[in-house]
Amino acid sequence: MLNMKNIVFILMIHFSLAGIGQTKESLSDTLWNRVTNCYAMFEGMDGGGICQSSNLLHWLTLHSPLTINERHHHSFDPFPEDGRVLPFASGATVFYNYLDFQLTNYTDWTFQINIWLTDKLLEGEIRVNEELDFNYHVIEKNHKFLKNQNGFFRTNEIWRTKNAKFRSGALIEEEMMFRNYGKVKYEPKAYEIEA
Repeated sequence: MLNMKNIVFILMIHFSLAGIGQTKESLSDTLWNRVTNCYAMFEGMDGGGICQSSNLLHWLTLHSPLTINERHHHSFDPFPEDGRVLPFASGATVFYNYLDFQLTNYTDWTFQINIWLTDKLLEGEIRVNEELDFNYHVIEKNHKFLKNQNGFFRTNEIWRTKNAKFRSGALIEEEMMFRNYGKVKYEPKAYEIEA
């Protein structure tokens, strides 16, 4: 049985990482229990802690040239923003045997993804075997709250820019990564009526 505090994924050239949401054996029992217990939501609410790991893996992957093969956003927004720093639906949910987060390294570089728990936080980093001359920035566009006969919903787009690191951050390319639409479990302060 593995008993470790840190998890390390090494993504060699043309290597795929899958099964994050398929089995807890992909994580050590100790880390699985700490993540689930540390990030479990309030009693009576849907959700749990393992999505925190898939959210972090997704966020790290968005800041790299790795390819996301399978990703699902959370089906609802449970509470209003209070200090949220990442865009709505920029994470990835997993659900045993149904929804997974999968990525592949189609590049010529080797990547290492490290995830660890401090006393209070789940943290992570992505490393590469040589310095790249570009970086990525993730932004939200076209965010709005909507109301229709079924309740309140939230929609946005997640975009990623690729920037030249050694040319004053010059824009190399911009791409829309995802368009999100999810139910909101609270009444937003401002919203539009959806036709």
